Amino acid sequence: MKFPFAAAVLSVLLLITPSFGQQAEELEAQQDDAQAQIDAEAAALLAPLAPPFPEGVKYGFVNLQLVAGQSDAGQEAGQRIASLQQRKEAEIGEMQESLQAEQQKLQSSGSVMSVSARIDLERRIERQDLDLQRAVQDAQQEVQELTETLQVEFQDRLIPALQQVATEKSLHFIFDTAGGGLIWGDPSLDLTPDVIEKINASQP
Repeated sequence: MKFPFAAAVLSVLLLITPSFGQQAEELEAQQDDAQAQIDAEAAALLAPLAPPFPEGVKYGFVNLQLVAGQSDAGQEAGQRIASLQQRKEAEIGEMQESLQAEQQKLQSSGSVMSVSARIDLERRIERQDLDLQRAVQDAQQEVQELTETLQVEFQDRLIPALQQVATEKSLHFIFDTAGGGLIWGDPSLDLTPDVIEKINASQP
């Protein structure tokens, strides 16, 4: 976890410092070291805030939304989906621009075109419009399929992680706070960090 204020101060200091050639590389290394120190200090400060899991308790809870958002596997999946969406949006954007250019050409010059030229242009516009609609549908389908595939892959790592935590703590039940099945829970029973740690340590 990063401290926004400390990170902002660090960024300002780096911006007002000359960064040429070797200096840029040194500054980048210094920034990484400083951020690592900030992260370490943050972890040290926050660690005592996590209450120990009570002995003898047979149930706990996790926030699966946090697990998906903060675990390495969940973040990687989100990045892959976002990357695909951006690529598809760029492709569709190019098709939209081409279609709009043809439509503008028809609007501005259609009246002075020959009949055959106007018909050819109208047909091109119609084909491009159909191609655009299919591209949008295909893109939505591709994103959906990737999302479903990554969800299955994430489940394959999540379930063993839950089982490991449950076994280590001798639990009978683990509830999901994000699923609406739990109104309140003792913070000491929160197993979210344990599950994230197990997922990060597992092999994809």
